[in-house]
Amino acid sequence: EVPRRWSVRLLSCLPNTAGRVPVAAMRLLLPLVRRRAGPVWRSLLEQFCSADGRFLMWAGKAVLSWESCPEPPRAPIYQIHGARDTVLPSHLTKPDLLVPGAGHALAMTHAEIVAEFLRGKIDALEAGR
Repeated sequence: EVPRRWSVRLLSCLPNTAGRVPVAAMRLLLPLVRRRAGPVWRSLLEQFCSADGRFLMWAGKAVLSWESCPEPPRAPIYQIHGARDTVLPSHLTKPDLLVPGAGHALAMTHAEIVAEFLRGKIDALEAGR
């Protein structure tokens, strides 16, 4: 479900320390972007700027090389996806809940909708016992 295109090849060629470059660039740009970004984006940008570049490179490689489990899990899995997610576009997946207007950080921006969906699933599971 991850848009792999050229990113898999590019990330696999880069050393883990290459993540420091975008972090350093964002630190320079943050003062300009901070004023124009909303509170959620501002928080995400600040978190990105304080992240370890080596970790970001490792995480990017891990996501792009992810392989699903060959045996289905015993617990139910539900996928909740933002309709405006540009990181992992919704058209590449089949979510159980597609949240209109939500992006990649939907657990923060649309927490009430996510919590309500999960409460409903938990209640249904408990009723079935």
